[in-house]
Amino acid sequence: MKETRAATYGGPAWQARERGSSEELREGELWAPFACNAGWATLTDALLYRPGSAIGELSAEEVDRSLHLRHVDAARLGDQVDRLAETYRKHGVNVHFVEETSVDDRRHPNAIFLRDVFWATPFGAAVARMASPIRAGEERAVTQTVASLGMPIAMTVAGEGLFEAADAHWIRPGLAIIGIGARTNDEGARQLREWLEGLG
Repeated sequence: MKETRAATYGGPAWQARERGSSEELREGELWAPFACNAGWATLTDALLYRPGSAIGELSAEEVDRSLHLRHVDAARLGDQVDRLAETYRKHGVNVHFVEETSVDDRRHPNAIFLRDVFWATPFGAAVARMASPIRAGEERAVTQTVASLGMPIAMTVAGEGLFEAADAHWIRPGLAIIGIGARTNDEGARQLREWLEGLG
């Protein structure tokens, strides 16, 4: 009797994965089709965070340490976020929110600035490693939200690397720029560059 290897050991029924991750992302079957490779492309989805009342309770001393220029009016800020979400929706943009319960506004008073925390790429989210201790940890809440929406976490800056995603921008498909300074250091930029160049 002829012995046939099982598919799990590479037998005849084994099927190889043939499509690349960016193709799988575009198709939207395995992953949500959240991808970006050009800063001027049509916006289809936006992620927002609406802070709670605690952000308005910071003392005068805490305001500067929190990287704010002045005291935050929590009610007014909430109204502004609601209006922004409604404006996006009127233009056909799907709006998603980071849940308020996943962020401690006193610990992370800058969590509203989500553009800093991850960078959308053709391969999924490139997660930041924030330069300021007051922002360290925002990455966790955003990573949980992005993953729950079905976007792959494609890479995370680690080690001594620092990266704030607002320092990166897609010029066109295949060409991105990364600014280096106080918020993104050489090591963070190197990790991003090598990761992207490794993917072509």
